[in-house]
Amino acid sequence: MTTITQQDIESVSTVALVTAAAIDEKVYQLMYEKYYQVKPPPRKRQPIRTINLNGCDDADVEDDTMYVLGCKIENKDCQFMRRYDQLTPQEQRLLAK
Repeated sequence: MTTITQQDIESVSTVALVTAAAIDEKVYQLMYEKYYQVKPPPRKRQPIRTINLNGCDDADVEDDTMYVLGCKIENKDCQFMRRYDQLTPQEQRLLAK
């Protein structure tokens, strides 16, 4: 994925700022730092979870790095994942809504 768009955000049920705590192939232990507003709002979960990111084929996750993660069903069916420090100003504005 090159950029996160309004359509991307509208197509998911969860958008969160996460930090990769541990990595084992395509299974990641993520620390959930913040949830972004989507409609309807996601249910609050425990702050650290282990998930599989098979849907995010381009996900190249590094330990102790922050990412914006968008999933259709809580933490399944990953639709997009971008490094937080590489978000464009336009992406930052979309997430600030």
